[in-house]
Amino acid sequence: MRAIPLLTLVLIAGTAGAQQSDRWVPVSITADGMVTEYDAKTISRTGDGVTVWVRYTYTRSPPVVYGKAVHHAMQRQYFNCSSLVSGVYSIITYTEDGNVVSSNTYERPSFESNVPGSVGEQTLDALCN
Repeated sequence: MRAIPLLTLVLIAGTAGAQQSDRWVPVSITADGMVTEYDAKTISRTGDGVTVWVRYTYTRSPPVVYGKAVHHAMQRQYFNCSSLVSGVYSIITYTEDGNVVSSNTYERPSFESNVPGSVGEQTLDALCN
């Protein structure tokens, strides 16, 4: 997915309340309306790694899981700033009214390279730079 630069998202998100913007840091918004933010209050740094909760909000064309439209997904992710890989520890998807659609936890996540220009690469860049 092609993502809009961070500055554009910051301008769009600038109308959100101060409490919301203090916690959730905007990363990108894709052409199909997926907003990516990370939770500044959950950042944990160890060596070259960063673990953080990332929220993906689907403003248009939400994915369907178990027959329910997903409004947003929360993922506890690990990003390695030197090897440029990331992995997912937990994924929880929610409906618009906040009900859990699905929840998965991985003891040993698989780590993958971030595709150049992807939301994953933009998130890694935001956390590591």
